[in-house]
Amino acid sequence: MLARWAAGLFFAAMAVVNVVQVLPKAEDTFTGMRDDAWMPPYAWLIDHVVLAAPVAWAVVLVIGELVVASMFLLSAVSARWASVLAAVWVVALIPALTWPYFAANIALLLLFVLLTGLLRSQSPAVRTP
Repeated sequence: MLARWAAGLFFAAMAVVNVVQVLPKAEDTFTGMRDDAWMPPYAWLIDHVVLAAPVAWAVVLVIGELVVASMFLLSAVSARWASVLAAVWVVALIPALTWPYFAANIALLLLFVLLTGLLRSQSPAVRTP
């Protein structure tokens, strides 16, 4: 399905962007996210956890994006789980983003929720023993 491939390639492209742009300046990027966070727990979490090892967290970010991309591209069943993970991913990022990234991620959330429904309706049911 085209939507599943598009979502997978989107996450793969985001991984590349984060390797090129975030990884080299991880501390500055996460400091900016901390300063822009509009939910106090996010500012605290970024300040005390993420900024303790910003490069490691940037690597975790890239690996997470590659895992989600792979799940979208692997099969229809794994793509259903990937669409749920993608929606959770976007929800987790929204409180640390400012305009226009905030709005773009809300749009992405809606797309991933729609994709989840589409994949559920088109995929065969998974049977459990």
